[in-house]
Parts: sequence; structure tokens; C-alpha cells
Amino acid sequence: MTPQVEEKQPIVPVNAFMPAATVPPTTFGSGETVTEPGGSDWENRMRELSRQLSSLLGTIKKQKEKEGTLTKGVYEVFDVVTAPPPPKAQVVVLREGMAEHINYNQYNFICTITLVEDEGRKMIVDTGLGTDISQRTMFLTRLVQVGVLPPLVNYVVTTHGHADHSGNTNEFPDAIHFQGNIAHHKSKFNFSDLFEKESQQLTANVMLLKTPGHTAEDVSVIVTNVENLGTVGISGDLFIAEGDIDDSRMWEPLAWNAEVQKQSRRLLLCRVDYIVPGHGKMFRVTPTMRKKMDCR
Repeated sequence: MTPQVEEKQPIVPVNAFMPAATVPPTTFGSGETVTEPGGSDWENRMRELSRQLSSLLGTIKKQKEKEGTLTKGVYEVFDVVTAPPPPKAQVVVLREGMAEHINYNQYNFICTITLVEDEGRKMIVDTGLGTDISQRTMFLTRLVQVGVLPPLVNYVVTTHGHADHSGNTNEFPDAIHFQGNIAHHKSKFNFSDLFEKESQQLTANVMLLKTPGHTAEDVSVIVTNVENLGTVGISGDLFIAEGDIDDSRMWEPLAWNAEVQKQSRRLLLCRVDYIVPGHGKMFRVTPTMRKKMDCR
């Protein structure tokens, strides 16, 4: 019995799907289009096409084996184009911070400023003290040296609202600014995802993370897939410097809530390979540090 077909669909010659360089038009069949399904003639045509296809694939396989270009595995005949690995994120410390005790009740604080690049987007984490003219000039000069002009910056993240971290944001009027659980662009403000969630993904490799303790609204930045570094945590003053791992006197007196900060420090350190602290050099998270923080 002939099958009933509501709408006849033309069947494209099989050789139309084969690479032109390896399948000459005269090699495979007559190039006729099969238009009438059903009946012995149609079935015979299908058998003949199947036979010719098997023969052709066998010929191609033998040729590739002879040339040494055959891809082994599931795909034996055709070259398999694999997707390139995702591009690495970049973390560049534009200025290493420092904290200096000048005399009784007087300090000199210079915060770390960091550039992050991922998926073609550029982020500045902390922007320094706005009233320190020399440091402001040094910061902007360094930014230009690495090829980033202020209008090219997409995001500015202020880890917390203290003056030594939150100045100079006016240098980036085109960027989206994040501070605490607020995001703003130019004069428009809105709550960020951190208003209801513990984290917010900005790009494939960049995430904001709530890490309160130094202040009530601290935010850290976690960058994954960083060339030669792995996962990097940019902490603001959650970590003052590497030395405060062993000396709590460096951070506890400055804490809004020392117990909450202790928990946030553990949360960040246990999930990264390197930390960029608020007032010191980037440091590697060692097994000893993980043990001290009781990472699991």
C-alpha cells in the first residue's frame, strides 16, 4: 500500500551534503532528485542511494587513512571542529595599597586599586582617596598605561564606603557603579541582586559576593579562570594584608562586627587561590591558611 503524504517534500541529493573538495559531482550517483516516495521504484532508488553512500564513505575513509588525517573515535570520517576554550579573565593590580601607623591615633591609608577584564568588559575595584591628588594622578596614569581610558570602564565596584576606597568615582561617569546592595548609572539608582541574594554574577568569570564585617555592607569580587592564578578574591578591607591571617590586631579593631567579619573572611579565603587585600600585596592562599580557617 502506498503511504499517504500530506505534503510532498523534495529530497535533496545526498551528495549536496558532502564537501565539494572531496566529492566530485560525477563520483556519486546521477544527482537526480527523488520526488516520489512509495512504490518499488522509490524503494529501489533508496537502496541504490544507500549503497552508493556506503561505498563513498568507505572510499573517503581509506583515503584519509592513507593520508594520515583520519579522526579516530565517534567521528571517523569528517574532521570535528571543537569550540575553543573560554578566554581567560585578567586581574591587574594597578596600585598596591598600604597601611601605615604614623603616631598615636593617626594613620596613612592607601587602598589597593584593581583592574579586572572579562568577556571584553572592564571593571575597577576601589578607586582610592579623592583628596589625595598625587595618588589620584598616579592611578589615572597607570590606567592609561595599561590601555584603559576611563570611558572604556564598564563597572566600578566600591568594596565599602570608607573614604580611602570610594573617592574618584566621578572619573568614571559612563560606568555602572556597585556599592553595597545599590547599583547606579549616572543619576539612576536601583537595588542590585545583593539586596536579596548573597551574590551577583556580572560576567562569566566575575561575581560580587556579600562579605560584611569590616562594615555592614562589604562586597568582595571573585574572579575565576584567571591566567596563571586560578580564582582570585578581591577583598577590600575584609583582609587588610597577608599578615592579618596570623595577627588579628591588624583587622579586629577596625571591624564593624569582628565575629561577622571572621565568618566572611573564611567564606572568601576558602573558595579562592589568591587574595588581593585592601592595603597590601596580592598573596597566595596556602594550605596552612586553609587549615587555620578550617576550610572544608
